[in-house]
Amino acid sequence: GAAIEVPADADVANAIGAVVGRVRARRQVTVTSPRRGVFRVHTGHEPETVYALDEAREAALEGGRAAVAAAMTEAGAAEFGFETHWEETTVEVEGRPMFVEGVATVVGSGPPRLTSG
Repeated sequence: GAAIEVPADADVANAIGAVVGRVRARRQVTVTSPRRGVFRVHTGHEPETVYALDEAREAALEGGRAAVAAAMTEAGAAEFGFETHWEETTVEVEGRPMFVEGVATVVGSGPPRLTSG
């Protein structure tokens, strides 16, 4: 039973939101290790196998950046930057650290593409 009041300039609210709004996308890529010295980077259907943790971390971050770039472009971002984060889980086995899992998180953010017409 409440009355609806539409502001006189309501038609420009969406345009203002587009100008000040941001497009964001976030993806995570997991790295696992079935045994010491073997790392699986889970970016797609089949995991990529590499034999050095640094290489696995870089492959995960690159896979995350590629996925975020595709999502940002699809969502209409004109330009965007990346924020990356790597979190690693290890355990101690017989006095030695053992890698269990790593997660690369990539977040893209940028303004939407504004079109006229």
